[in-house]
Amino acid sequence: MCNTTCLREGVFIFNLVQWTPIKYLGYSYPFWAHAFGWFTALSSMLCIPGYMIWLWRNTPGDRANKIRLIVRIEDSVSQLRERMQADTEKGMEL
Repeated sequence: MCNTTCLREGVFIFNLVQWTPIKYLGYSYPFWAHAFGWFTALSSMLCIPGYMIWLWRNTPGDRANKIRLIVRIEDSVSQLRERMQADTEKGMEL
């Protein structure tokens, strides 16, 4: 079963395979311009998976413990509800 991550990777790979150099009014841009464009695009896209890998490697414990530590809610559900209600009431007062 393919999830959204698989779909995004497929679109990215398809884009790389089907890539053609950009031309504008007969002018063909140099390679360094294409490389700079890919670099600027990937610099923002690779931050999230890079942080995920860094966090996974620096979290102690086995796989189950890492998931429990990384994917957790600090507050209980009742505390979150109280905070949301207080914020809603504060917003209505303004």
